[in-house]
Amino acid sequence: MAVEKRGRSDKPAVDRIGVLVLGMHRSGTSALARVLNLLGCDLPSTLMNAADSNEAGHWESVAIMNLNNQILQSAGSNWYDWLEFNPGWHSSPKAVEFKEKALAVLENEFGHSRLFVLKDPRICRFAPFWLDVLEAAGVQPAIITQVRNPLEVAESLSRR
Repeated sequence: MAVEKRGRSDKPAVDRIGVLVLGMHRSGTSALARVLNLLGCDLPSTLMNAADSNEAGHWESVAIMNLNNQILQSAGSNWYDWLEFNPGWHSSPKAVEFKEKALAVLENEFGHSRLFVLKDPRICRFAPFWLDVLEAAGVQPAIITQVRNPLEVAESLSRR
């Protein structure tokens, strides 16, 4: 007989948690991801290098960023598109194909980590896709939305 672990409530206990940081570019998501890492969240295995525009580092996966760019392109979009993400894309054969790729990338980046931070500003364009991927991987999402005054974000992007 299988025994199901239970937490404090009657919900099954969670074995893996992915902290999903959602927020637009230049909104402070990198700083938040680093703080989460310092508090115990694992970072991805292929970290993006620091840059002049973000000297402390981005604290995000190069592989996930590349995959997200491919997803956006397949949906006729890009990271700076302000229009709604193509709603028909989620039920397309491309979405299924990318879900399989995302599961593989997630495994490569985080292995069997029980607590990790998943951050790429592109994800806020199509978060439902990544929520499906996390569910398929048996990872409970913990979502943090980073908010910064849009005028400050625009000014920061303009300086960059």
